[in-house]
Amino acid sequence: MSKLGNDNRISNMYACQRMGNTIQVFLSTYVKENRESYKENSQLWNC
Repeated sequence: MSKLGNDNRISNMYACQRMGNTIQVFLSTYVKENRESYKENSQLWNC
């Protein structure tokens, strides 16, 4: 279990770096419809 968790974290970090611009575009669109939710969860998207 522990190893799988570490692998997922590495994969997520890599995806965040590789697709950072895409994520920002997605979030800017998502926030327009879910602004309050974004304010509560924005830290989850910080790479």
